[in-house]
Amino acid sequence: MDLSSASTSLILPGVLLASMPCGSDKAMMSDEMMSIASSSSCDMDMTTSSGSDTEGVNGPNSTQNQNQNNNNNTTRPKMPASKAIDIVKRKGEDDARCILLKLPDELLSHCMLGLSADDMAALQLVNHRMHDIVRSDSVRWRDVFLQRFECAPSTNVFDAAVAYAGGWKEFYAEKIMLEKAQSPWRTPCSSESKAIRQIILKGSGMEMTSSPVSPLLGGMDAMPLNHGSASGTCYDFAMIILIDGSSSVTEEDFKTMREFSMSMIQAARDMYPSSAIALLQFNQFPRVELAFSSVHESLVIDKVQHLDQMMGSTDISAPVKRGLELFEEVRALDKAMMLLTDGQTHSDELRQTERLAAMGAAEQGVRFFTLGVGRDIDENGLSRIADASRRAHTEVLKNTTPSHGAYFALRKYIKYPN
Repeated sequence: MDLSSASTSLILPGVLLASMPCGSDKAMMSDEMMSIASSSSCDMDMTTSSGSDTEGVNGPNSTQNQNQNNNNNTTRPKMPASKAIDIVKRKGEDDARCILLKLPDELLSHCMLGLSADDMAALQLVNHRMHDIVRSDSVRWRDVFLQRFECAPSTNVFDAAVAYAGGWKEFYAEKIMLEKAQSPWRTPCSSESKAIRQIILKGSGMEMTSSPVSPLLGGMDAMPLNHGSASGTCYDFAMIILIDGSSSVTEEDFKTMREFSMSMIQAARDMYPSSAIALLQFNQFPRVELAFSSVHESLVIDKVQHLDQMMGSTDISAPVKRGLELFEEVRALDKAMMLLTDGQTHSDELRQTERLAAMGAAEQGVRFFTLGVGRDIDENGLSRIADASRRAHTEVLKNTTPSHGAYFALRKYIKYPN
């Protein structure tokens, strides 16, 4: 057998799948898992080039099948992996299974390259050995995940979320279940939401060794602080939340913004007892809903929970400018600004917001995060704003992490192909 060939890489797992138990375990599998043809992008050529290859799969006594293959060699078209699995199953799976199970784990793992998530899940039911091989193949599950879900290159949120989920396989399952429940909308799953909150809150130089994500993100070095006329209490962490209340934001989008903001406030309470929160809502004009207040004051959560949407047109640069003015009135070791919006604004206002984010980072050490919500999010524009913040930090620190600025999608409409 030529184990490096593409056809072998499909036939080997195909034989293993064919040997899967036909009892209750198989009955519990979903239709999607069993429909390998619909989830595999690979086609294989079922033509046979030599008798030795056929004998390896069909056994030494399959002369009739060999003759039939030879007669159809020139006309047989390519067929999907699912068809190959059915054919292999009809051609003496017992002999092939004995051969395959003598292969080392490393080679069996290599043969899983190119398999879909459904194939991987089905292979786990072959026997205990295949269950352990598939479950422990984090590299392959990571590839499967990234093929299904796009990853913003400026963030490590997926890598961070894996630490909470317990592995790439578990993270994939969590995302798939949520996607099926909310399709055609895509929102962060529980592990992903925890990772986003951790990234936003991780800016302080305080060590948080109890978190599974802290070794990944790294600490934040000192940034120049310009407190302006600020006086009084010096907080460990200060955050301004900017919520888009314009008419382009639907009621469900606005609810998503409020709920995530409340989860961020609760996370700040747990992580930084000495922290302050301010809240601005905006349309074409910014409105201060809550000046900087201790995160422990009950009015902070209440204000967000009962926030009424303003409606109107949108200018995302105005609330950012007003937020930077508010930061001059508070003393804090770490400052972060969170902009929740669909990003629908004029191009000149977008460029102005980029400049303000860079200026806030350079002059006040403000870390800037954009969070997209809506049916038609300007993800490119929101990413540019976050990138401007991170670049400004890079000029000072010479080395940055996602905690210095990033874009995240909170509620995104997925346009599936017809």
